[in-house]
Amino acid sequence: MNWGYTKDKILVFGENDYVFFDMFLSIIEEFEKVEDVESRMIYTLIMLKELMNEKLVDVYLVSEKKIEEYVYFSVEDIERLGSTISFKWAEINYSLPERDVFFCITTTQRGIECVNNRIFLDKK
Repeated sequence: MNWGYTKDKILVFGENDYVFFDMFLSIIEEFEKVEDVESRMIYTLIMLKELMNEKLVDVYLVSEKKIEEYVYFSVEDIERLGSTISFKWAEINYSLPERDVFFCITTTQRGIECVNNRIFLDKK
């Protein structure tokens, strides 16, 4: 699966539901360049940052008690979230986390329009 298709798949799943971190990882693992734990980590963070930079998703921080929207306005806010996720994920040795860990996303209206117009699908 190529990068554009991976992005579309995440956005499609997030269109009507939350995409929790475990599902996000499962989709990323289908990307053809993910070969090991390190590449899974790298591409997961790249995809999340790319989706956020393009304002295609709303991000929520997940804890045992609640789901709270992560409001971001700048590249620094996005980088800070990436660092936080990387740090917490390192604590569990980059293993597949439980469903209710770290974050989840939903697709924004802009993201839905991109999927409907097939803006990201790479033709191979």
